[in-house]
Amino acid sequence: MATVPVHAVEPAATVYSVSIRLHDGDRLVGEPRLKVHAGATAQVEIRDAEGHGFSVSLVARPGPDADVSVSSSIDATSITGFRQAIHPKLIVKPGQEAAIAFGQDTGTQKPFRVDITVEQAAL
Repeated sequence: MATVPVHAVEPAATVYSVSIRLHDGDRLVGEPRLKVHAGATAQVEIRDAEGHGFSVSLVARPGPDADVSVSSSIDATSITGFRQAIHPKLIVKPGQEAAIAFGQDTGTQKPFRVDITVEQAAL
């Protein structure tokens, strides 16, 4: 009888399901849902014909404990033409929404808001 060595199989890379809600003040701009491998960059852009909207890129990785580390780059242009780019880093609990608010609150202009929920995706 011949013996064949058995090699350990690497576990499949972690895949995350990312839900994002993009707000320009009180206006919901979009609700993209993405699947991304841990460590890979996910990108989404939602803009109208005049260029108002969002560009978001993010990388999700396993974080401390069972949390997820999210590094992102967000570029937003409001319907009034105000533009801002930020690069937040978050530690999020899987399945719990995290919110990022940024920009001006002038009475006529409200801040941008990005709500992110990350969960490990089923393969």
